[in-house]
Amino acid sequence: MLEVFNNKSAFLKIKPKVGFILVIFMTSILLILIIYMFNTQVYDNLSTKGIISCENECQVITAVPSNIDFDKLKINKEEVLWELIGKELMVDEDNYLSYYTLTLIVEEEFNDKEIVDIDFYYNKQRIITKFIKKIF
Repeated sequence: MLEVFNNKSAFLKIKPKVGFILVIFMTSILLILIIYMFNTQVYDNLSTKGIISCENECQVITAVPSNIDFDKLKINKEEVLWELIGKELMVDEDNYLSYYTLTLIVEEEFNDKEIVDIDFYYNKQRIITKFIKKIF
């Protein structure tokens, strides 16, 4: 064994062990995961229900907490184009909560008086930022 350490060419001919290859593989996977976490941005979401009112154009009426400002909106798991036409601040005096009653015009066709599932997407951040906030 001493000849291997003294002889450079003999040392280079020794094949690496499986553990060494496993360490390289795990390190590369970890590096790819860290790069993904730094580059990918995600939203927080709020799921609620709303009611559709269709006369000339379809409007959605729903209530959301007053502390969110949403960027995207999905109705029945499909992203829709929307325009905010009314936003009224309401207070629930029994529970001491404030919320907005929103009235939105949507481009999609729905049935009148239909109850829909609405997902609001807000607070876009990188995954690593959200992860650090959860830890600390």
